[in-house]
Amino acid sequence: MLRTHAVIDPRLLGPAIDANLWLEVPPAHLHAAGEALAAHPHTHAVVATTGPANLVASLYCPDLHALYDFTAHVLGPLGIARVETNVIAGTVKPVGAP
Repeated sequence: MLRTHAVIDPRLLGPAIDANLWLEVPPAHLHAAGEALAAHPHTHAVVATTGPANLVASLYCPDLHALYDFTAHVLGPLGIARVETNVIAGTVKPVGAP
């Protein structure tokens, strides 16, 4: 079997901001919030998890203004109780790398 895996730095395609959002979502809104975030073009991963942050979204944005807009206009209407935003400063080993 031959397997090929290409890893492209998304910043080469335009998005300059890579961020992880740790979200605290009331259980009644968890599924709907996850589905809505997964459908958004900025997200490249959305996962349910355990602990205080029960939903994690990873996204690429072209700039900090777009990250702010995402937080205010996309997260705002989803009933999210709390969000912690972490902007990725540098990557040592990207997801999917061998």
